[in-house]
Amino acid sequence: MVSAPHHQHHLPAAAIDKIRSISGNDVCMDCGGAEPDWGDVLHGSLHCIQCAGQHRALGVSVSFCRSLTMDNWTEANLLAMLLGGNRQLKAFFTRQRIANSSVDVLYGSRPAAYYREQLAKQVDQLLAKRRSRENSREEVKEEPDEDAAEDAEDDADSRTPRHQGVRSQSAPASAATRPRRRRRAEVVDYDAEILDAELGASLARALPPPGWTCPGKSMALVTKVRSSGAAFRTGFRVGDYVVAMNGRPVADYDEFVRLFPRAQRPTRLTMRRFRVVVVDDDGGSSSSEVEHKEKGPGDDDDQDDDEEVLCFKIDF
Repeated sequence: MVSAPHHQHHLPAAAIDKIRSISGNDVCMDCGGAEPDWGDVLHGSLHCIQCAGQHRALGVSVSFCRSLTMDNWTEANLLAMLLGGNRQLKAFFTRQRIANSSVDVLYGSRPAAYYREQLAKQVDQLLAKRRSRENSREEVKEEPDEDAAEDAEDDADSRTPRHQGVRSQSAPASAATRPRRRRRAEVVDYDAEILDAELGASLARALPPPGWTCPGKSMALVTKVRSSGAAFRTGFRVGDYVVAMNGRPVADYDEFVRLFPRAQRPTRLTMRRFRVVVVDDDGGSSSSEVEHKEKGPGDDDDQDDDEEVLCFKIDF
């Protein structure tokens, strides 16, 4: 079971390592000092102890810093850090042309307030998804196993004694004679020509589904498609991945975020869609797209094969 969002615990070593591995988190967000150890959970950023002291003077509604090693953390705190990152926040401030401001002016600005608001919304959405998924799993556990019930009924029928003058009904086909179903993963690549300056979709840093290799540290996953945008017109779907731009492979999510806004239009994107095909022995088949799932903070790698979204969604 997933812990409640307001329960507080010390961060496990694996969670600290994951936070530190996010792009830009190797140095302090404000001064560039090495090995920052304090996380601002309202911005998803890492800071050194000196800069964290400056953040305390801003007030907890503007900045709320926690020690990675000494303080207790809630699930929401950890999700904010996994969705954020120093490089992403710094790029946002740069686009807003306030990156060179002092700490009090920078984090007290309207763009910073907007960033905090959007990050908090993403955290709330992920928490709601995790609660819904956990509730669904509990419901599944409580439902009776229909196949097991059928097998038990068949077994009971086969043991029913035949009385004289009564013709017994033929038993249903056993599980051994039913068509076997096999699942096979497929990948479909397609090209999309983007003419507009904006993509019209939200992307997130993610890993591919289990069993598929990642060309770099991460991939750009489509998490939302606006019906009025270029992505919708060119066939994007939620769950698709960006694998190349103008014929050049995209190494990771951060590279795409950096290059796409500056790319000359039209821009040709190569997208990848993962599907699961279910094949019966009798030749029948059906397919469905792979559902992209997030791995929650604190989940151990050996608990399941769900991959995680590790970056705050950004609209293009």
